[in-house]
Amino acid sequence: MNSKVSLACKLALGALLAAWVISNVETQDQLVVTEKNGSESAYAGSIQFEESLGTFSFKAATKYGTSISKKISIPDVKNPPPNFEPRPGFFSLLKWAKWEWVWWAIGLWTILVLLASLRWQILLSAAGVQVGYLKALRLCLVGWFFNNVVPGLTGGDLARAVLITRNMTENRWKATMSVIVDRVVGLVVLMALAAFVLGYLLFGESSLPVEKVASLSQAVFLFLGLVFFFSALYLSRRARALLGIEKWLKRLPGASTLGKISEAVTIYRERPRKLLAGIMLSVPLQISGVCAFFCVGKALGADLLLAEIFIAFPIAQTLSAIPVSPAGWGVGEKIYGEFFELFGSTFTVGVAVSLLFRFLTQVGFGLLGGLIWMLSAERKVQRGGL
Repeated sequence: MNSKVSLACKLALGALLAAWVISNVETQDQLVVTEKNGSESAYAGSIQFEESLGTFSFKAATKYGTSISKKISIPDVKNPPPNFEPRPGFFSLLKWAKWEWVWWAIGLWTILVLLASLRWQILLSAAGVQVGYLKALRLCLVGWFFNNVVPGLTGGDLARAVLITRNMTENRWKATMSVIVDRVVGLVVLMALAAFVLGYLLFGESSLPVEKVASLSQAVFLFLGLVFFFSALYLSRRARALLGIEKWLKRLPGASTLGKISEAVTIYRERPRKLLAGIMLSVPLQISGVCAFFCVGKALGADLLLAEIFIAFPIAQTLSAIPVSPAGWGVGEKIYGEFFELFGSTFTVGVAVSLLFRFLTQVGFGLLGGLIWMLSAERKVQRGGL
């Protein structure tokens, strides 16, 4: 009953968050006019492309003076007349998506999936579980499928853990913990990339206003500092002996299970090369993910810099992994919308980019994983299975 109540609360919270996001999205095109006194006025209407002439025009639903019909050359969209700023609505952004950038995003995300499967295979090998690459790839894609129906972006990890341990008589806990280690390694490297960019913006030469990222950098650096500190503390033999971790584990409820989990995690201390290989492989993997999101932004006309995406993407993806709503829907859109506003774009553009990115990667590759799941032998339901 408690699990049902918890799930219901998460679904309700996710629905409320999604409703809030929707209420803050501009669905109609607007023209923002800057008055002589510096104030801004937004006029609803419609933006229409005239590709043959290389222009677009704005037809206002209301009047400014008499009426507004301002044509602006497409190359000058980034620099329209200073007192006129066209802002396409949510549906216009999607309608005018540039498909060449969309295909780049799909290609980059494909690279991420291939590298993620290789990383998990390496971490499984470090845990003493020998799995072929194609099986690791297949289970990763099936995990993406389950990500779409389980709260948070980590729901697919549970599916991977269950499937990889089916019919195993040995190393079950080690195989299960490899999934968690795989997730943690990915998130830490992703946040490390954000920390690198934030450090450059704070201490290097950058045209971006430092005050925009100062508070973010503190949170990111604190997060990484705590992760590295407690990881080193837990994996250090001397620290474990000094703190008496083994003694405490034996006294806690479920001591047998906790002992198996502890043993499964510490096995990576004995396989440092493979753990390091997984960490190093995560760098191009996560860069591919960030660049895929950047390409989706370019497809929708977002003008954020790649450095800004390297800050927004890791933080948004990490927070979306918290099991609040199914697949993090609503959470990611809110965070991305606020990030885009912070960096000079609009909340609507951020939400549109987030949704298109999700449908291309999370839903698109999830459907591929669902097809694999439907045709796979693992679909046969066993006791304790999916």
